[in-house]
Amino acid sequence: YTVFFFFYAMGKSIQGAGGCLVLGTVFKSILERNHTTADTQNIPPEIWMKESFRELQNVFVSFDGSMLISAMYGLIDNRNGTIYYINAEHPFSILYRDNKATFIDSESDKRKIGIDAGHSPLKIHVFQLKPNDSLIAGSDGRDDILLGEDSFGSRIINEDESLFLKVVEEANADLPGIVNILESRGELTDDLSLLKITYVISPATARSETEIREIEEKLKEAYQNYLLGL
Repeated sequence: YTVFFFFYAMGKSIQGAGGCLVLGTVFKSILERNHTTADTQNIPPEIWMKESFRELQNVFVSFDGSMLISAMYGLIDNRNGTIYYINAEHPFSILYRDNKATFIDSESDKRKIGIDAGHSPLKIHVFQLKPNDSLIAGSDGRDDILLGEDSFGSRIINEDESLFLKVVEEANADLPGIVNILESRGELTDDLSLLKITYVISPATARSETEIREIEEKLKEAYQNYLLGL
């Protein structure tokens, strides 16, 4: 598996930097433990995601709301392109497939890391990448573009989330190109950071649509059997 973690620490200056340092330290310890402990290497990816989120949550809840993290993070199965991910109140990620950009989510989990949500269930999203698909995540600075001023001199900030989809298509999902086009549309008013993951496999290991569906069904069945055995 390949792990990715795209996040934004809430707060200005030292507060935000502190959140980044804490999260990086805790998550690094989770990954290092996974390399050295056989038990964590043999659990289903959904369970690993839930346990890692729970560990991060326990740390940040202890700050009583003074340190919150919005995040998009998960695992990619390198063998078949299946993504397991959590959206912790982060801007929707984009799938770029066949020159078309679409959101892969319709709703996010309504809590940041650090918000005590009690015993509310945590949703693990599962998505199947195809060869040459790209996944693009971005901070909310991608949408907060200053378009100009109205007749009263008030700033006009972009409120159209689909604008970013059009920009991704225009730039053919090239990150420097995306930044250049956004800056040509207006002034950036917030931090902008972007992450792009492209699933590339050799022709010898490419799978047909039927094989991908069979893999998805086997994964679902294995996960249900694991839950029944708990």
